[in-house]
Amino acid sequence: MLFLHLGSLALAGDVPFPSKDQLFPVDDPVWIDVGNVIPGDREEIAIVSAAGAQGSLFLAQGPAWNPPTTVQTGTVWDSIFIDDVDVDGRRDLVAIREGVEVAVFHHLPSGGTFDKEPVRSGAGVSSAAGGDLTHTGTGRMVVAAANSTDAMTVHSHTSNPNVWSLD
Repeated sequence: MLFLHLGSLALAGDVPFPSKDQLFPVDDPVWIDVGNVIPGDREEIAIVSAAGAQGSLFLAQGPAWNPPTTVQTGTVWDSIFIDDVDVDGRRDLVAIREGVEVAVFHHLPSGGTFDKEPVRSGAGVSSAAGGDLTHTGTGRMVVAAANSTDAMTVHSHTSNPNVWSLD
């Protein structure tokens, strides 16, 4: 279970957290990050759960926090981070499954669902970082892959939705 202990502190927007209260009914959390993925004035908490054989990726938004929004089920991601990697002005949720794939999840305002954009897949994928690396307004991801002939690759976000191309 994931617990949040902030005592009597409150977050921006006067969203109080009761001390020693359970925040999410999420078993086996293995990775968390905080950022504003869903447009609005509140930060979300992204959580990877390894519970069960399937695993899940959740996003919780205040002030209710509960229940968290399911972003994806069926995959246990090894790590996640929140950043505007495609440089469209909205933060993205990037998920890494070591040795398998790197993907970017975008919040779709129509319907409140998430769209998955594969960036790179294949053996050895181990970490990623991204942003406007060349200061040209184009989002790029650098993906590291251990034990691979392509140890470091750069992928650019194209004007086509859901497409990252190898530079």
